[in-house]
Amino acid sequence: MSANWSLYALFFLTNREALLHERLEKKEYLHLRPLLSARETDEMFSSVVAGGITGGILSLISMGRKAAIFSGIGFFALVSAAGQYSFTLWNRWRRERILREMAGKQHGAAVVEESKDSGVMAKMGKRVRQALAVDPISRLPDWFPLRRLSSSEYRGILELRREEVRAELSSIRVAIDAMNVREKALISRIARL
Repeated sequence: MSANWSLYALFFLTNREALLHERLEKKEYLHLRPLLSARETDEMFSSVVAGGITGGILSLISMGRKAAIFSGIGFFALVSAAGQYSFTLWNRWRRERILREMAGKQHGAAVVEESKDSGVMAKMGKRVRQALAVDPISRLPDWFPLRRLSSSEYRGILELRREEVRAELSSIRVAIDAMNVREKALISRIARL
């Protein structure tokens, strides 16, 4: 399943980058000045179209009906648009923060109070940093089957598996020896006849 989703993601990203590259080449050919807002628009367009193409193909493959293609195109285009919009907001907030920090260092002034949107983004960024500061596996409940192993525990598991393989190999050897004995007995009976 992960291989399938990886292939779909690769297909999506390849389409997106090809569309984005084509739009940038067209602007260079027309000698248009690259603007940040134009780049964001190009990224949104490329993401939506690549999401629609990928969603249509995924729907066709998974459902096998041509009628399902349009719902796949619409859904994946919408998901791609939402993802690109979120990334664009985050990227703008990050750029503004870097510029404010650079301005504060250069002029020795305090950082300008953040706007309402960047305040929300700052809170979200703080939550993400706090979540990443703690090992996510340690935050899981005890009943969850995933846990972190120490090196000695891992070696113990490997030794246990090695012993299981050795035991199975010895039982296979015993079975082969028994088959060889039966084969020799049958050959000797046939030779007597």
